[in-house]
Amino acid sequence: MKISVILPLNDRQGTGWKSLESALAQDAPRSSYEIIAIVGGRSEQEAMSDPNARGLLERCDAVVRFHEDLDIVENRMGPCEAGVAACSGEVLYFAEGHTILHPQCCRLIAAHFAANPSSQIVRGDYYDIPRNELSRLINLFKASRKRKGLESLPMISLGGQTAMKRELFGIFDRVSSRSGMFAEVDISIFVERNKIEVGTIGRPLCDHISDRTLEWLIGWVLKTGRTHFDHFNASSAYANVLSRWKRAIFSLANRGWCAVMLFPLSYAAGVLLLRAARPLLQLSEPLALHFYLLGYRLIVVAGFCKARILSLRMPRGSRANLRETS
Repeated sequence: MKISVILPLNDRQGTGWKSLESALAQDAPRSSYEIIAIVGGRSEQEAMSDPNARGLLERCDAVVRFHEDLDIVENRMGPCEAGVAACSGEVLYFAEGHTILHPQCCRLIAAHFAANPSSQIVRGDYYDIPRNELSRLINLFKASRKRKGLESLPMISLGGQTAMKRELFGIFDRVSSRSGMFAEVDISIFVERNKIEVGTIGRPLCDHISDRTLEWLIGWVLKTGRTHFDHFNASSAYANVLSRWKRAIFSLANRGWCAVMLFPLSYAAGVLLLRAARPLLQLSEPLALHFYLLGYRLIVVAGFCKARILSLRMPRGSRANLRETS
């Protein structure tokens, strides 16, 4: 059973080409796995100007040139789909530009499917390695949610934790092709609702390097707010599953005049809280996490408001399908 390692070389976070080097340095027989590298935009330019990167790409089984810049594309499924279209393996393993695969990664995945021939999907562990205070804060926040039982889904990740049979990805492709940033969440919900059994590999598959900047975080959370706006106005079912307070805030922000007023207030306060959270880590982790959570939520609201304001500038016909809750 051949494993296809699907590796979009974006968002490398100062790791150089270690993700590609680690993918090519597996201790499994080379004939048992293939490396499909995806480049595009800045990642392609950097690779072509680096002799070491070009040499590594020449050793890959396929190099896919994506039609968008990988560092700004929001739909995570797009590069993955392009990689899958170019691969020949029966099992797909998805990595990222800032994941460093452990040498036994492919061997552990192959061993799971060999021992469990009916298994369709498997999750492995990974080491999260923060390289600055903000990344450490983000990781502490994720750990805190898991500890409190707020992460109820068996999260399916396209970033170094999940391998699946090729035919299963075809189903996921249809489920989440328009989900943008929320593709992995939609896949996880689909897995839970359809009671698809998720296998487990007890040993870590990779290191996940995190070297985030505040500018990246603010931009990412603004995009999250915009994605909430798209989902909120496209599906009443989505609005119904939101918590009461979140549904009330989004309903308010969905009114044009409210969005105009709320955007500068929520954005300024959110940025201030996120900036304050980093130095607070030295004094009190719980207080730093509290500031982080409040700042995060306010920036999400700002992103929602910004999307609403931009929608007001669209031609009337383009807005006809938006569900007005005002």
